[in-house]
Amino acid sequence: MIISKYLVILFTFYSTLLLADSTCLECLEQRSKYIEGRPTSGALESLERTAKKVTSKVAPKEEYQQRFCTQFEISEDTVDVETMFEDMEASPYEKNISGFWTTSSCRASLFSKAPVPIIFNTANDTVKNEEFPTVVHDYFVKGKKSPEVWLKAINTTNSEGYTFLDYLQYNIDRGYYKGTGTKDAALRIVSYLCRNGGVYSKLKNTARCN
Repeated sequence: MIISKYLVILFTFYSTLLLADSTCLECLEQRSKYIEGRPTSGALESLERTAKKVTSKVAPKEEYQQRFCTQFEISEDTVDVETMFEDMEASPYEKNISGFWTTSSCRASLFSKAPVPIIFNTANDTVKNEEFPTVVHDYFVKGKKSPEVWLKAINTTNSEGYTFLDYLQYNIDRGYYKGTGTKDAALRIVSYLCRNGGVYSKLKNTARCN
């Protein structure tokens, strides 16, 4: 009797997991194998295998993208950014890390309402984040020998047409950086980007690399 109750509880648990997935055709097959809450021979083992398969589904890349967007925003130092690269490499999408950096899908914290690539949010706190672009550059250019990814990461435009340089320059020109050292740090980031392949797009007629 105790065993029977255990099997019913176990069946209910797995059924809940399985039925959470509306596309699980095997769920109906497994349910048909139960009579009055008691599993037929081999049905429980089959149900467990199906439940394991359903519950082990990989989260969509978009969810990881948002996770890394947030992770970058709250990074306190270069070690945090290096750790984020390790987390990317450990994700199910490690073969396409470049996509995390070249997609305009992160929340823009400054003037723009349009989503931006991850690295753009270096501009949120130029003093704290000043070395972040160097970490990203060295990872792709020196570590992965993929300079094209670095260039795309900083020169991809969001839907408003801003590259990373445009994004920084806009905020410099509008006097956004009023805190101690923030404008100087922003100008140093601009200089670094200019030396390492950054280009203007939206502001190309009014701003240029020296």
